[in-house]
Amino acid sequence: MQNDSPPKRRLFETATVDQDRVAAIVNQHWGFNLGDRIKASQNHTFQATDSIGTQLIVRVTPDPLDEQRERIIDELRFIKYLHSHNLQHVCPPIPPTASKTGQDLHPESLVVREGDLTIVAFEFAKGKPVDFAGWKWISDRVFATSWGRWAANLHKVSRQYRKSEPEVAARTRNWDEMHDGVLKGIKLDERDLLLVKDPKHFGVLHGDFNISNFFWTPPSGEKTHGDLSVFDWDQTQLGWFLYDVAQILHFPYMLSHAGTWLDGSVVPGHTEYKQWFEWVVEGYESGLDEGQKVDREALERMVLLRRAFYERFCRRALRELEKDKAKTEAQAPIRIFMEWVIGWMDK
Repeated sequence: MQNDSPPKRRLFETATVDQDRVAAIVNQHWGFNLGDRIKASQNHTFQATDSIGTQLIVRVTPDPLDEQRERIIDELRFIKYLHSHNLQHVCPPIPPTASKTGQDLHPESLVVREGDLTIVAFEFAKGKPVDFAGWKWISDRVFATSWGRWAANLHKVSRQYRKSEPEVAARTRNWDEMHDGVLKGIKLDERDLLLVKDPKHFGVLHGDFNISNFFWTPPSGEKTHGDLSVFDWDQTQLGWFLYDVAQILHFPYMLSHAGTWLDGSVVPGHTEYKQWFEWVVEGYESGLDEGQKVDREALERMVLLRRAFYERFCRRALRELEKDKAKTEAQAPIRIFMEWVIGWMDK
């Protein structure tokens, strides 16, 4: 079922941000020195350092009409709650210098609004980024189970958050509103529709829990699982908790069906998708309350929903890029990936 509603905004809309202007604002409000731009999309992400050289992150959202600030404040509220309830590795926001009056800061005080920009600073992630193209992660049972376990711990705290902040949770964007509603109108299984009303199964998610959105610290000593330091919470959304878990599964799922996006070859040392699935479920169940089990059929349906998202997103994004030559060249790496996705799905 294709989404025929007219697009409201481009999927790869990137507003220009003056780095010198951002540097001045960040220095004024936080006392940080702005470093390199890491990423530019709907948000611009920069590295920064404080007066003693500690690495930090600054996120700048171009928002001329001030439409995003309330959503960003709710995102920060969620991150603060997670951080204060035993999920320490969530890269919490850092208050501007003028707001540092104690630990019980209101989320509104964590945001700086200057002209058309909304700016937030975050602690830098602990650990190291995963070497995605080195492929060792895909055959690492401890890595897979740790990822699943972290998701279970996140969802446990998220359930508490919904009870504690029902109004804030209720106004969180729904799963089918993300990316200009590319999944609007998709047909769902009746069993999944029923779970929407069940807070044990449906709540506030990370929403984009992929391998590029956390750093990894392997276990040491007697520890049996490693630690994830998770960032990029700007796609926080309401959805099925298993929809978050499906994001952990989806890339190995694609690799098992299509090979790598470079040439379709089999990933070196590739673990069968069924084995990866079982490792992730094992890890997720280890973080649940005793006796709780994952509904594997429901999880497989969520993997297919993720597949539908990637198909719709990639098809529409490629159509947009075809109309804009400059943007097509700027987005060449992601275009290759999207063409690989669509090529596999069209076989």
